[in-house]
Amino acid sequence: MSTLDKEQLNLIDTLEDDIDYQQIIYSLYRNKGIVIAITGISLGIGCIHLSLQDKVWEGTTQIVIRSTTNNEGSSGASNIAASGIPGVFSAVNTSLKTEVAILKSPSVLMPVFNYVKAEKFKLGKDLRAWKFNNWKDAKLQVKLKKDTTVLNVTYKDKDKQLIVPVLKKVTDTYQRYSGRSRQQGMRQGIKYLEEQIDIYKARANTSMTEYIDFSMKNGLGGADGLPIFSSTDIKSSATSSPTTSKSTPFAQSFSASELKSQSFNPIDAETMERYRDNFELLALLESELSIKSSLLKPNSEIIKSLKRRIDSLEKSLSRPTVILNEYRQLKSQAGRDQNTLLGLESQISNLKLQRAKQNTPWELISEPTVVEDPIAPNESRILSISLLIGLLTGSIIAYIADKITNIIYSTQEYKSLIPYPLLKTILKDKPETWKKDIDLLASGPLNYSKGEKILLLTLGKLKDQDYYIRFEDRIKDLLDGIQLISNNDTQIINENVKIIIVASPGMCKRNELKLINEDIKFKANNVKGWISLE
Repeated sequence: MSTLDKEQLNLIDTLEDDIDYQQIIYSLYRNKGIVIAITGISLGIGCIHLSLQDKVWEGTTQIVIRSTTNNEGSSGASNIAASGIPGVFSAVNTSLKTEVAILKSPSVLMPVFNYVKAEKFKLGKDLRAWKFNNWKDAKLQVKLKKDTTVLNVTYKDKDKQLIVPVLKKVTDTYQRYSGRSRQQGMRQGIKYLEEQIDIYKARANTSMTEYIDFSMKNGLGGADGLPIFSSTDIKSSATSSPTTSKSTPFAQSFSASELKSQSFNPIDAETMERYRDNFELLALLESELSIKSSLLKPNSEIIKSLKRRIDSLEKSLSRPTVILNEYRQLKSQAGRDQNTLLGLESQISNLKLQRAKQNTPWELISEPTVVEDPIAPNESRILSISLLIGLLTGSIIAYIADKITNIIYSTQEYKSLIPYPLLKTILKDKPETWKKDIDLLASGPLNYSKGEKILLLTLGKLKDQDYYIRFEDRIKDLLDGIQLISNNDTQIINENVKIIIVASPGMCKRNELKLINEDIKFKANNVKGWISLE
């Protein structure tokens, strides 16, 4: 343990020694009248304060909040967002804490505040100092029940009849707000979808017209010249990657799935049939050129003729390949626009259906009720505080009054003020022990001899007390031939007298003891010590 820690412990021990709790209790007991009187006054003031206070009543109601992402109204928005259309509708996941903050905001509660002001004005109340935030903080409490979606709404007011209407006003206001918020979101979503439908209708009509015109111009339709759509063409929004089943340029214009599928568009079959002879002829010429090249020289007229025919045929087939590629692009764009339009129409129908259902995101699970007993003023609390203040104040005043009297009530204080040893503590209420105590004094500190003079120097009013007179008589009876002088007058002290100071708590004042100490300090050798009668 460090030196600093030891010093701190010594200081604590010293303070504990200096504080005599027993004497404090005795002091309060001696002045119990002051403590009782001040405590009574404090309780009286508390009762008066209690009677002047207006009673405050409290009412409660409970609301269950449903998360906006869990109700059916938002599922439509989620489907729209999932449709892949950029920016159609963004479903907002509002947290419960946000819902509570919204409910407590002025935009929602201001109508309730104005209603309360109007009702108070009817009662003749001065409302000039009323502020919304002060009213909300002092009167209204909106709090989520832990680990639930249950919202506790509590309202306090001095007017008991006003509490239930205010709570109903709060729930009605929240109902209107939540409905307005949902309706606004629905209206915005429907408006946006309608605008997109108009855009995609025009876009789908344009792409379809271009596709039909191109098909008829290049003879890529059916018997009537119009293109033929299968259900797969309309629903598909993208074409598959082309894979060649033949090495010809025409075959590369179509996917393998289209060539093999039973639902393949008839127009593609007719197109292939239209150019099949030319491709077959090209294949025959290329085969013949391969055979002739192995037999004839490169500059042979036959070889040159075959090459000219092959080049000419390839050039004639290059134009249909470009046309077919453009045809496929127009066909794909028309199908994609048509598919997007159908998706928009489906989503707006779903959103309108959800709006018609009108699911509210909250539910009132308990009717507004008022607690039977007022919550304020708290009688037990006010009276307890009054009692505590009275006891504390009375005790302090009683202790101060005890100190003002300047009377010494403690043997410990006598020890600190008398510069001589304490010979014996004698119990004044137990005279049966006096003989033993006196014999010990005579044989010990006094070293008494027969006929010797002893001065009992009493402090304060001790010599007039009955118990002291009895004690003095007892000494005379026990000590044969003693010449006992009992006085508090220091002028009679002479050199041949043994002095014993006799003190008793509550009999002497501090200033009196100080004077006696000054008078006998020149006779200090005569003073054997002091005894305490307690």
